[in-house]
Amino acid sequence: MADFYKDGPDWFNNVTLFHLIHHQSGIPDYLNDAESALYLMKRFKTNDKELNTALWGRMVDKSYLFSEIVGFSKQLKSPTFTPGTSISYSNTGYVLLADIIEKVTNNKFEDEIASRIFIPLKMSNTQASTKDNFLINWKASSYYLDKYGNYAHSHTMLPSQGDGGIQSTVPDMAKWMEHLIKPKYADEAREKLLALSKGEYPAFTTYWGAVEFKMGDSKYVNGLIAKNLYGGEFYSHSGYSLDRMVTEFWFHQNEKLVTFKCVIINI
Repeated sequence: MADFYKDGPDWFNNVTLFHLIHHQSGIPDYLNDAESALYLMKRFKTNDKELNTALWGRMVDKSYLFSEIVGFSKQLKSPTFTPGTSISYSNTGYVLLADIIEKVTNNKFEDEIASRIFIPLKMSNTQASTKDNFLINWKASSYYLDKYGNYAHSHTMLPSQGDGGIQSTVPDMAKWMEHLIKPKYADEAREKLLALSKGEYPAFTTYWGAVEFKMGDSKYVNGLIAKNLYGGEFYSHSGYSLDRMVTEFWFHQNEKLVTFKCVIINI
């Protein structure tokens, strides 16, 4: 990380891109860590422009969010554990990765993943959310019950990128999953994922935030969880979006099995 953030603390020298990808950096999760959330909230309140943007129901600027999350990471005196010695799920790490991609390519993250993934796979209704492209065709919306008992539209004002913020449709997700099972073009990251899951990468007993999360013989590799079930490798991931959506998918390369679900929850 020190190569990309020259003004960061000394311990950035010990954090690699591998650590960020595999949640081994020791950098707290800005969405679930109390200290991180408090820091970002205080910073947000001091920015009248972005605060007013959110109050008017519009998305805040992505570069502002990136800079504040990077700023939080820089002011930490040390990581929560020595990088590479444990696992703690951190959305912060993936925001940093998206920011680093922009630094390396000199291109916007949303344009980079479109040219490398969405366009080659003809995923025409998939995009990384920004304040300028918030709506897509066939987009599902989540709702919540307001104090009057009426359903109100729920959406986040944060343009999350790297750690989420991808808007897509079920047909487009099917194209991506089909590529994971039978690639449409040469995909080095996919090949590395399969190689790591087959024994080059150790299993961990991880810490999911402050709660111990036992993965058994599962492995967290290149953004997916690999687990041996019924004599074969299954790959999966799930997550909660900031606008109350829950998604999960599983796939099995050899058996050509895929499952995907999206659930709207009321919190």
